[in-house]
Amino acid sequence: MADKFWHISNLDLFQGIAEGEIKSLATCARDITYDSKYLLYTRGEDLDRVFLVKSGEVLLYHMHNGRRTVFDVLGPGDLFGNFSTQKLKVEHFAEVTPNTRVCSFPVDEVLKVLKEHPEAMLQTLRVLSERLADYEEKISLCTVDAKDKVYKELIRYQAKKNRPLFGKDEDAPIKLTHQKIAHLTGLNRVTVTRALHALEGEEKILFDKNNAIVIA
Repeated sequence: MADKFWHISNLDLFQGIAEGEIKSLATCARDITYDSKYLLYTRGEDLDRVFLVKSGEVLLYHMHNGRRTVFDVLGPGDLFGNFSTQKLKVEHFAEVTPNTRVCSFPVDEVLKVLKEHPEAMLQTLRVLSERLADYEEKISLCTVDAKDKVYKELIRYQAKKNRPLFGKDEDAPIKLTHQKIAHLTGLNRVTVTRALHALEGEEKILFDKNNAIVIA
């Protein structure tokens, strides 16, 4: 309970909200650590919960003709799910990666807090607007060549991973497999590998001793 309270109270979204309300929200929360990959929900499901990533990653993706295209990678501090007053039939999949911890809340409880705190509602709108702009930026990458697509996706990914989370600043190299970059960009793995070698040759990226990517 104390851990749930800490994570919720340290979200920008709930700053300034009374301790009692945060505790009430924490009481109705479901907190699960996933040791292996797991689908939180699939396309076509009715969704009536809001999710908070505490640690690890959650991949949001579409499937078309058996091919997976990741359109977002959510990390610690990210909220996602249904913020509507009605159940939402989702059009994508949400998959947790191994060793990921996710807390979820009934959407009615979240909306009750937001209705009573206009500042939290405005913060929610800001977060959702920024996410929409991020998705539009990702869509724009479809018009560039493979090398630029990989490079811009790495920059996009790093910006998301290195933002302040739960009151702490993150600053670390990018740890992505070639296959994961392929999922993020919609390219095949061979093309990704060629693009990374080309970017390394142009000194736009470096690989550290652990083979993590560092943007030069």
